[in-house]
Amino acid sequence: MVYLERLRLIDGEPTGLSSHCFSFERFPTFIEMYRARGSITQTLIDSGIPDYTRKQTVISARLPTAREAELLHLPRHVSLLIRRYLNVDGLDRPLEFGESSGTSEVVIDFPGVMND
Repeated sequence: MVYLERLRLIDGEPTGLSSHCFSFERFPTFIEMYRARGSITQTLIDSGIPDYTRKQTVISARLPTAREAELLHLPRHVSLLIRRYLNVDGLDRPLEFGESSGTSEVVIDFPGVMND
């Protein structure tokens, strides 16, 4: 298995973690390719997967682990929104299993936009 974990930032602040699992047999050079490209989608395209589809998403919530709370700068009593998903290739074969966890509320201010 190829395992990739990423920390998502908005304006320099951590807002989410994601983990991605791919078949090592199918993508033995995935990590090296990802490091060079910086994009999962581009790595898949360069690996012969021109497109993929989200087949399933399961959404839940839970309290963060100690590690998640530390990485996301959250108190342990603030729940995370969890999204587990399965992506498939054009032949409906499993391509990626992933999980993303993020703060349940994110506020993004857009400079110059007036709110009523």
